[in-house]
Amino acid sequence: MENKTERITYVFTEDFTKVLYADIMIIIVLFLLTLFWKEQRIAMMVGLGLYSFFTVMWHFPPGLLTY
Repeated sequence: MENKTERITYVFTEDFTKVLYADIMIIIVLFLLTLFWKEQRIAMMVGLGLYSFFTVMWHFPPGLLTY
């Protein structure tokens, strides 16, 4: 008779929901600045695009839905 031992792996997760809400608010503020601050529109669009991209990569990394 073999002695089979099960290996238990614990997965610890953290809730980043409030961070996601803060990131969404920052994106909204950058979007509003883009609409109303015409002299800095290109810079705000670049900042908005970069911040949005990295927010999506942080909160929803590639392969998240395949786990």
